[in-house]
Amino acid sequence: TTRTPENLRQLMTQVYGSTVAAWCQAFDPMGRGFVTFCQFCQAMPKCELSGNVQGLWKQLAGERDALEFRGIDANAQAQLDACRAFLLDTFGTLCAAWHKGLNSASLKKLRQEDFVDACARMEMPSEVSPPVLFKLLLRRHGQLSVGQEDLRSLLVGVRPPDRAAVWGDDEGAKVRASPSASGKSTRAGCGATKGVEFGDIGVRTAAEFRDLLAAQFGSPFAAWRQALDRDQNGVVTLSDFCEACRNMGVVGAKRLFGELDVAKKGQLRLEDFHAETAQGLRDLEALLSERHRDPREGWTAWFDKDHRRRCSEEQFVEGCVALKAPFDARRLFKLLIPERGRLFLTFDDIWLDLNRNCFQTGTKDAKSLLKASAPAKSAEVPQR
Repeated sequence: TTRTPENLRQLMTQVYGSTVAAWCQAFDPMGRGFVTFCQFCQAMPKCELSGNVQGLWKQLAGERDALEFRGIDANAQAQLDACRAFLLDTFGTLCAAWHKGLNSASLKKLRQEDFVDACARMEMPSEVSPPVLFKLLLRRHGQLSVGQEDLRSLLVGVRPPDRAAVWGDDEGAKVRASPSASGKSTRAGCGATKGVEFGDIGVRTAAEFRDLLAAQFGSPFAAWRQALDRDQNGVVTLSDFCEACRNMGVVGAKRLFGELDVAKKGQLRLEDFHAETAQGLRDLEALLSERHRDPREGWTAWFDKDHRRRCSEEQFVEGCVALKAPFDARRLFKLLIPERGRLFLTFDDIWLDLNRNCFQTGTKDAKSLLKASAPAKSAEVPQR
C-alpha cells in the first residue's frame, strides 16, 4: 500500500491528538531530536500505519540517515519555532514565560480561550496562530487545558544540549516553596507537626491532603499519576513524595507520608493513597483479563466499540454492566477522570502501554512472511 506524508500526519493526529504529541510519545520519547529508519519503522505500528514504510521514509528523509520532526510536519515546527523564539526573546526561558507571561494570573491550567487571551496580551507575532499552537501543545486526546509541563512541546526542534537552558528553572515553584512564601524553610517543614500548608490552605491530615489533590487534579487517580507517581512506575518513595510536595508548595511531607504509609513499607502505592480507586482498577483489569489477551484488546471490545478512542460515562457504565462488574461504574468513572471538566476516558488515561512489542498488525514485512511460510525444522539428534 502506498503511503504519503499526509497519510502519516493524519494518522499521527488521529491516534495521539496532534503530530507533536505523536512525535514526542511514539517517535522520539528520549528527546534526541531525530529518528533513524529503524526507529521510524518501530513508530509506525503505534500510529496504526502499515504499508510501504521504506517508500514513505524516502519521501520524508530523502538520502539522509535521520529524520527530524520538521521533515514530517514543517508547518507545526514553524509554529513551535516562532512561539519559542518570541517567548525566549521576551522572558529568557520557557519557565519564566509561563509564570510571567502566559500564566500571569497564577492559574494551574489554561483553557483555550485563556491561552488565546494571554497570547494576545503578550502581542504574540502574527505568524503564530494561538488556537493552532494550543492544539499542538496538548499531549493527549480529550485534554481541555494546558499547564506548564505542556510547554515542553516547544522544545521540539531544540538541540538536546540547549534544552536545559531554554527550559530554565521553575521559578514559580521556587517562590511557592521558598521561606518567604511559607514562613519556614522546606527542610524544617519536613519535620513539622502542625498543619500542612498547601498554598494558603491549611491541611492537617492525609485525608484532607488526598481530597485537596483530587479536587485540584480532577480525581484521585489523576492526582496520583500527575502529582505523585510522575515517573509512572507504580511506586512513590519518601524522596519522590517530598519532591512532589516541594513542587506543589506543601510542607510537612514526611509526616504526611508516614500517615499514608500505614504498613510502614517505606513506599506508597495507589492503594495506600486511594484504596477505592485501586480496588476498582484491579476489578476492572481482572474482568478484561479473563476475556482478552490484554487490557487494550478488552478496552476496545467493551468500551470503544465505535473506535473513536474515547469512552463517555454512559458507554463506560454500559460496558461495566455487560461485564457484570462488581463495582459502581459511575463512581469509578469519576475516580479515574484525568482532569476537571473531562467528559470521557481513553485507554491511555488508565493504563500505560509499556510493552509495545505486543502490538499486532495484519501487515508483515517480507522477512516475517518468509519465516512464517518456511517448514518447521525437526530437532536434529546429534551424531555420535
